Amino acid sequence: MLRQQLFCDFFTSDRQAAGSESRPGGRLALACWRPDQGPHALCQRFARGEVPAGPDEWGRDERVRELLGDAFELELEEGAWHMTAESPEAALELMTTGAPPLKAMISTLDPAGAAAFRAELLDYWRGFVRDEAVDEPREYLIVIGRRR
Repeated sequence: MLRQQLFCDFFTSDRQAAGSESRPGGRLALACWRPDQGPHALCQRFARGEVPAGPDEWGRDERVRELLGDAFELELEEGAWHMTAESPEAALELMTTGAPPLKAMISTLDPAGAAAFRAELLDYWRGFVRDEAVDEPREYLIVIGRRR
């Protein structure tokens, strides 16, 4: 039940409910992207209207402690994953076909906006070319908790 509730909570605005149905001694573990990294920051500039906070809010230490700290003993660990691709163009293809939030974002743009967004993404990934390939580090937070 807790796993289902937390999963649903990642994608809803009612984050206060996270973990409320777990029993004392119950455990949880989350792996969350740090907010405002990678293409997510570009989405803010191109989005029509307000971009919802989404699951990346779980990547903020202070937010996790606010939502879960009273009910759980928490351990927070940081790490980095590397998104690699043969070229900026390959990174664009990978992320615009394989990352649902990015794919959805592009679908909301008119043709000119989508072309401009794709150009910005290519420029972004050109900044991570090392040894003729893209190597973009993305930070994440691992949250481990035991219900009090």
